[in-house]
Amino acid sequence: MKRPSVEIVIPVLNEEEVLEESMKKLHSYLDKNCPIPWQITIFSNGSTDSTVEIGSRLAKRSSRIKFKHIPERGKAKTYRLSWPYSKASIVGFMDADLSTELDAFPKCMDAIINGEADIAIGNRFGKGAVVKRSLSREFLSRGYNLLIKMIFPGNKIRDAHCGFKFLRREVAELLLPHIKNERWFFDTEFLMYAQQVGYGIAQITVRWAERKASRVKIGRVVTEYLANLVRLRFRLWKLRFAVAKHLRSATPAYG
Repeated sequence: MKRPSVEIVIPVLNEEEVLEESMKKLHSYLDKNCPIPWQITIFSNGSTDSTVEIGSRLAKRSSRIKFKHIPERGKAKTYRLSWPYSKASIVGFMDADLSTELDAFPKCMDAIINGEADIAIGNRFGKGAVVKRSLSREFLSRGYNLLIKMIFPGNKIRDAHCGFKFLRREVAELLLPHIKNERWFFDTEFLMYAQQVGYGIAQITVRWAERKASRVKIGRVVTEYLANLVRLRFRLWKLRFAVAKHLRSATPAYG
């Protein structure tokens, strides 16, 4: 990898209660602990509270912070409109409330910079992980990862939905055009495609704490995720079949 640098995208939707404090904490941490060039991009997608005002103010205060806003919701849009155009060699994202402790950040950077992985993600189920969250959110998270294992038997990802992920920018450029989902399923779809292609994925054990009450309706989310997982399973089967068919047709006949 050429001279490493990182751009962290913070997708935000009505995060006025936590945004300013979190970004001050992140900025201070990176200033003291990140030896490579870094940039924070706060990306509001559909915010209607004072998030836009706060984000704009933070960007004016520091050249290391950029702020963008689009009226449409869907966090995947923030990655599509930032990662491919980034000048950084590493791109990624973390939750606006910094629910994942920042001591996992240098571990993710080391894994990518040292060539150990193409993608580094937070893992709340690894040995030594510390997780504090509501019973309903714990049930949803564990149940979802069980669904993934059932539908993708060869899957090695232990925590598809931790909001703490980093990757080489080239990987983002190659995979983004193939991702269909624009909402919360984006993370899972991205990782399943990355596994299919054969990219190395480092799973970094993290300390994670629920900072705010979840807005998620469990029944609706489980149904939506299950449907998305089944659709993705069929797409990957079709992809494998198409690749196998192409290879057979390209193999010269002998005799």
